[in-house]
Amino acid sequence: MNNKDLLIYASRFLPKNAIIVADSPILTIPILLANKLNKKNIKAVYPSGTINPLTEKYLTNNNPAQKETDTKHVLADLLQAGYIDIGLITGDQVDKYGNINKTVIGPYKSPIKRLSGGGITSDIASLSKETYIFATLNKETFTSLDYLTAPGHLKGHTTRQEAGILGNGPKYIFTDKCIFNFHPKTKKLQLAYLYENTTKKEIKQNLSFHIHIPSTPETIFPPTKQEKTTLTNLLQQKK
Repeated sequence: MNNKDLLIYASRFLPKNAIIVADSPILTIPILLANKLNKKNIKAVYPSGTINPLTEKYLTNNNPAQKETDTKHVLADLLQAGYIDIGLITGDQVDKYGNINKTVIGPYKSPIKRLSGGGITSDIASLSKETYIFATLNKETFTSLDYLTAPGHLKGHTTRQEAGILGNGPKYIFTDKCIFNFHPKTKKLQLAYLYENTTKKEIKQNLSFHIHIPSTPETIFPPTKQEKTTLTNLLQQKK
């Protein structure tokens, strides 16, 4: 991620008492921030099976937890059973309906670049009650997909529900320049908040498709000194 401040912004949006699974260790940072700064009592779940770490280290290595289980338990007993409130996921490509690609750039059989792969990202995107996506804002990322790794709102409107996919799909996308959400009916990406010193022109220039941008978009207040210090401390404690 080019801008770690987006982890701070995301922490402000996490609801109290939620059970949240993150598809990469760095995405547990918003959970730790929310709990430490705002006492939100959020339970963190790692795909590997670590549940509610008891220290502030965000990697699973040598990190005692309330419970240690395995990926099968996370998938079957938590995600499929409907206990996960929010899934935090990343995307190498994100389209205008919040569908993501983490598999290949270019044709699948002869790709220009092979990506890290989805892991259980598709399960998180399909079975969590809602998802928050993290991505860098540029035209290469926000574009039509070369491969569908994990579903967002599919083709918009009610197509996700018609396909039988559980959960409500993505709610927010946190980027290094702004925060997006989705139109309540069309489910198409739209600008929700600008960061300080970011312009509407910058947002438009870094998208490969058109979206709705309010004439006077709301600006989210920048990270506080306390938030930045806490974030720095958490990142330094990762090992």
